[in-house]
Amino acid sequence: MKKPIRLLLVEDSEDDALLLLRELSKAGFVAQHRRVEDADEMRAALLGEEWDVVVADYVLPEFDGLAALGLLQDTGIDIPFILVSGKVGEEIAVEAMRAGAHDYIMKSNLTRLAPAIDRELREADIRRQHRQATQALEDSERRYRLLAENAADVIWMADEDLDLSYVSPSVYRLRGYTEEETLGQPLDQVLTSSSYTMVERILQVYLAEVRAGRPAAPIDIEFEVTRRDAGPVHVESRIMAGFDADNQSAHVIGVTRDISERKRMESELRRSEASLREAQRLAKVGSWEWDAATNLIRCSEEVHRIFGLPPFEPVEPDQFLSMVPARSRTSLTEQVKESVKNRTGYGMDFRITRRDGTERVVHAQGEARFDLDGNLTGLVGTVHDITEQKRAEAALRSLTRRLLEVQEEERREIARELHDETGQNLTVLKLLLTRLGRFLLDGEAVGTLEEAKQITNKIVADVRALSLSLRPGMLDALGLLPTLEWYFRDFTHRTNIRVHFRHTGVDRELPPDLTIAAFRIIQESLTNVVKHAQVDSVSVHITVQDDQLTVDVSDNGRGFDPSRLPATSAGLMGIRERARLLDGAATIESAPGKGTRVRAVLPVTGNRLEDKALAGIVEESDAGQNDTR
Repeated sequence: MKKPIRLLLVEDSEDDALLLLRELSKAGFVAQHRRVEDADEMRAALLGEEWDVVVADYVLPEFDGLAALGLLQDTGIDIPFILVSGKVGEEIAVEAMRAGAHDYIMKSNLTRLAPAIDRELREADIRRQHRQATQALEDSERRYRLLAENAADVIWMADEDLDLSYVSPSVYRLRGYTEEETLGQPLDQVLTSSSYTMVERILQVYLAEVRAGRPAAPIDIEFEVTRRDAGPVHVESRIMAGFDADNQSAHVIGVTRDISERKRMESELRRSEASLREAQRLAKVGSWEWDAATNLIRCSEEVHRIFGLPPFEPVEPDQFLSMVPARSRTSLTEQVKESVKNRTGYGMDFRITRRDGTERVVHAQGEARFDLDGNLTGLVGTVHDITEQKRAEAALRSLTRRLLEVQEEERREIARELHDETGQNLTVLKLLLTRLGRFLLDGEAVGTLEEAKQITNKIVADVRALSLSLRPGMLDALGLLPTLEWYFRDFTHRTNIRVHFRHTGVDRELPPDLTIAAFRIIQESLTNVVKHAQVDSVSVHITVQDDQLTVDVSDNGRGFDPSRLPATSAGLMGIRERARLLDGAATIESAPGKGTRVRAVLPVTGNRLEDKALAGIVEESDAGQNDTR
């Protein structure tokens, strides 16, 4: 197999050069060569091209082999240099080898040239590899020093007696002690007393494993180190073990970093989480997160408490849904699907039955989470235990309803007293005054008596009107429709405001509480028209359809801004409260200069809220199902 070689010949004889090349060819070399005769040519060749070996004649007309060797050495190029001459004495050969020539060959024995070149090329390759390894080691050491001197982490080494043998300069930033000061301290001064006991025990066991030849993976330890003029510093250290070059003495190497800030943040986080848990407990509000990938819900401690589940365990959705009644479960599932589809939030009140049989009312709300590609990743939300709130609301409604019932009873009683007792007495007084007039002859007395009779007539009319205003007796006797027809006629007579009355389906029999509520809502609405609207007509429309009674009172008067009206306005608050007590709703629409519309929608049949209580727990309701965000 041919061996290529790049050969620089320092030779003035072309014939001698050909002899050299022929010998090399016979030995299997394919020589790419250049022949030079003086220093300038040699320098240009060395600097302009790469060569594997230099073969130089010892004697040249204007140059010699030793000069050529010196020129090669001046360039710093490390390639074999071999002298070839016809006459080389022992002294000259020794001088050449001392000067740095790698070999010398007699022209009479050129058969030695190829083996010498082959040998020197191998040795040159060894030297080149050594230089590369040395350079790599130097580069590695330089990079290590750069890293060790500038890294925030502290790099250290300790022998098998746990005495520090090396520590990086960054130890000063960590402890306030220099490298030299730290290396002069025993380990029990570098570490706090409690940390030293723990670290020493761990490292002794670790080194014993290494000495026994058992594999020992790196270990991570957290401990505290001392600091000059300050409290201890919390650190984390990754430690690995090995043997020294003689493979006899074990040692440990560690990389240590300051984790004081991390520990402070962890402590703050723990305090924050504890505060959050306490706040959730007090507010009875828990948070949860559903992971679409695992189909598990991770909940706060309060959610587990509300649902009566063991704490700190992920829960499958079915475990929650199994506690929700069927109708609410279906509604909740549909709302969640809509939330995912429309990327909106949802909120809903419903009842749950826990495993121990107790019942609670909760408000749940949440929203969907998506990744950057728009894929669903999960849901997040809260659960609020509103059982006590619902109980209080139910009790308040019951109390309010009872208050209105008592009020209606009192009105009925006062109206009856005014009509029966006071009215009858006034009528008797009127008759007596008329009878008295028959016996009076004095004209002045007759005039005075006539004036008294007129005043008595007015009082009778006022008492009658007050009695009907407090509680029209015909409301109980004849029902809603006849009472309203009479009331509108009387209203127009008293106020000169015409009432345009339309009705549909009102001639049927209605529950007493519904009849009273509808009448009072209309009565209050018309009172407001008289006080504020400044109109000569008003429209009233009542419809009973699909078990729902709708009252609509509207005018084209002055109007007002509902947002500027106090929430405690007695008239409007009474209208809303009467509707709410019957599980209905009332709305007031108005704007300055655009009139006012009062609309109340009341259920005709069905249970009232107070009748839906089950052991103080409000039954499932669709109330509050709108997005609560």
